[in-house]
Amino acid sequence: MKYKAVVCDMDGTLLNGEHRVSDRSRKIIKHITEKGIKVFLASGRPYPDIQYFKESLGLNSYIISSNGAVVHDEKEKEIMYYSLEKKILSKILALPFGNLHRNLYTRDSWYVEIALQELLQFHKESGFAFQQISNLEEKNDGNATKLFYLDESEKNILDFEEILKEQFQDQVSITLSTPNCLEIMKKGVNKGRAIQDTMKQLGIALEEVVAFGDGLNDYEMLSLVGSPFVMSNGSPRLLEALSDVPKAPKNTEDGVAQILEEIFLTEERE
Repeated sequence: MKYKAVVCDMDGTLLNGEHRVSDRSRKIIKHITEKGIKVFLASGRPYPDIQYFKESLGLNSYIISSNGAVVHDEKEKEIMYYSLEKKILSKILALPFGNLHRNLYTRDSWYVEIALQELLQFHKESGFAFQQISNLEEKNDGNATKLFYLDESEKNILDFEEILKEQFQDQVSITLSTPNCLEIMKKGVNKGRAIQDTMKQLGIALEEVVAFGDGLNDYEMLSLVGSPFVMSNGSPRLLEALSDVPKAPKNTEDGVAQILEEIFLTEERE
């Protein structure tokens, strides 16, 4: 199979344990893009955050951000944008949430009610930072792309996930990027849908796409493409759901780079 595109999740996948792109990953990505392979970054992160990595990698490709709620083309033009409905978001924000840490993404901003400085370590490479406000409802203006809840306790996250699904399963998309991060987007929004729509625009068959992911928010994407890989460090729920999908080595072992080298460098030698 001659692949035409590679799609990479970021945290836990392309990024290493220090939330950076390794030199090995940079080298193989540069190599395959020079051969005409399109490389896409698809993440739960917001657009400005991912844009930094796109530029640092020298990519000329689409960016899929906020789990597919926003898509930008090669010229940085926004071509897809799906925001949470204001009435539904208000109802979710009105739910008791205990000690969970609430976060809200809009087109290009990140809002929190409590400033947890440790969250910034995930964005130290790009420098993307949150803005603290008194209540997230202040930013419920029709531009919210993703609401998410964080907690060190996986049980607390699972309990809140059940509450959300009982009340809002048919009104929003609910997923987890990690066992400690519960994410909510407009109904129907996910990385898989964004990839499907994007590849259709580009005339690339899904069978010609390689994709990597580690979280439940990668499930739809990995279920659609021709050559999916689940990271060995992936979410246990994702590993179970996609038990037949090939495993890539851990992100801390340059798993994405290892697989890309196997696919594209071997292909060149044949």
